[in-house]
Amino acid sequence: MSNFEFISGSRELLDLVQPLNGDIELPLKWNDGNNTSIESAINHVLNSLTIPNEYMPDFKSKYKYYLKKKEDFSVIYLVFVPDKKRLYVIENIF
Repeated sequence: MSNFEFISGSRELLDLVQPLNGDIELPLKWNDGNNTSIESAINHVLNSLTIPNEYMPDFKSKYKYYLKKKEDFSVIYLVFVPDKKRLYVIENIF
């Protein structure tokens, strides 16, 4: 399993876990389908990092996502791309 981490300052983080074997079975309520609002928010966070394109989520592929917001407005996004067997963990911490 490869693991890549990109950090900028103290607010943004991308952690990429690859490859994964099979589907993800976490006790989370995963959302299926494209969501342009989520894609835009994730891209906003990732654009503040210097990340090679090959490690960016491919929103043209089928993906599942989960997001968790905290009272301090911090957000964590999980994006799973089954075809590429990649799990992206994107954090915007305040």
